[in-house]
Amino acid sequence: MGLFYNPKESGSGVSKEQARSPEMKPLVKFFELFSRKFWYLFQLNFLYFFLCLPIVTIGPATAALTQVMRKFTLETPIFVYAEFWKAFKTHFWRTVVVGIFSAGLLGAFVLVAMPYYFAVVSANSDLYSYLLMGGNMLAGAVFLTMNAYIYPQIVCTELSLNSIMKNSAKLCLLGFKRNVVTVLAFTVVILALVLYFPFSLFALLIAPFSGLAFLSVFNAYPVIQKYIITPFYEAQGLPNPEIPDFTVEVIDEETGKKSSVFTDLGGKETPIKAPKRSSVGNKNVKSTGKLIK
Repeated sequence: MGLFYNPKESGSGVSKEQARSPEMKPLVKFFELFSRKFWYLFQLNFLYFFLCLPIVTIGPATAALTQVMRKFTLETPIFVYAEFWKAFKTHFWRTVVVGIFSAGLLGAFVLVAMPYYFAVVSANSDLYSYLLMGGNMLAGAVFLTMNAYIYPQIVCTELSLNSIMKNSAKLCLLGFKRNVVTVLAFTVVILALVLYFPFSLFALLIAPFSGLAFLSVFNAYPVIQKYIITPFYEAQGLPNPEIPDFTVEVIDEETGKKSSVFTDLGGKETPIKAPKRSSVGNKNVKSTGKLIK
């Protein structure tokens, strides 16, 4: 689809091999998805920013944004804003306290702890001061990484918050390589916002919230799938519904042979051009969505 998308015309489609090629490098896939979802990310950033202003709604807004980013990562077709508001309402009370606690701790870390320890190091350039600052930054990185796993588990499982916290602490180690990328990205953005304050406040309206949320979920969710989602379904002898099976076949009762119900023509269809004039009006379509547990 790219950055500029005309919803009135269709292209030749995308084949299942192209859409979910296991050979696609994570970095390439990230930017490919990012470019396709760019305008949604831009719009969702505005929505998220204003929903967070009351403070008490930071948790539900983060859960809603996480749910949309999760569906983007899974490349699941959704009605973006219907999915956002459904997740906002569904997880409201469960995430209010989590959001306030996380925002308070992150604010204390960025606005109080970091300036304090930088001042300590500047005044006393000894090993002890550097160890204190290093320990503080490590604690901040661990907390940030845990949050990358907390919200995706909230929106895709029915685990208790206690179990989610325990899982998140373990996943910090299991997904170490991916977590390093996430933490570095968050660190760069946070430092830029702090160093260029108050001018950086205008940047908050553009894309940092949704962009970082997408990166966080893109890196964290495969780890959650590997260690939590897939093992859950395997224990029940069921396939993971988050990994769709594109092969739909029927068996002929007489011959016993399998045949496809339909043929995938992704990438080969004839593009459809919209007529210059149309009397067909737009219809509002809503989706109830589906939460995988």
